[in-house]
Amino acid sequence: MTDSPCSAIFFRRTWTLERTSVRRSPWYGTAFFLVDSSGGSADTGRSTPWVQDFAVPVISGKEELDRNTLEEIAGPRLAEHEAAMRDAGISRHAAWHQQTPDGTLALVYMEAPDEMAIRKFTASDAPFNAWFCDVMEEVHGVDISQPGPPATKVLDVQL
Repeated sequence: MTDSPCSAIFFRRTWTLERTSVRRSPWYGTAFFLVDSSGGSADTGRSTPWVQDFAVPVISGKEELDRNTLEEIAGPRLAEHEAAMRDAGISRHAAWHQQTPDGTLALVYMEAPDEMAIRKFTASDAPFNAWFCDVMEEVHGVDISQPGPPATKVLDVQL
């Protein structure tokens, strides 16, 4: 992992969403935020997705590169991105930018059958995947092909 100020505050959380309960996967540790999913259930006949959401800072001055990259992925490189996602087994990839007093925070949400799909995407040496990982390292200062640092749970309230 790249040694940068960003790597110290890179948080991830994984969720397996079921009809009425949430089961935590310890692989990535504690959440920074939670994005809900309308995952499938036995009632709909759809399989329930494995969900990963995480927040990672955008390095100051790299916001435009990140926006341009995401526009490129959603535009002229959409077919490549969809093929890479399909090959890895990822069914959804969404991202948001949130402005904070300390700069831009990228909020990312992904759905797949299991956590190995995400690893397969970032570990692939296919040209699109390698390009994507390289740009994300430039934008965020972390190697997304490597697991993020562990996080410490500070609150977990369930009703």
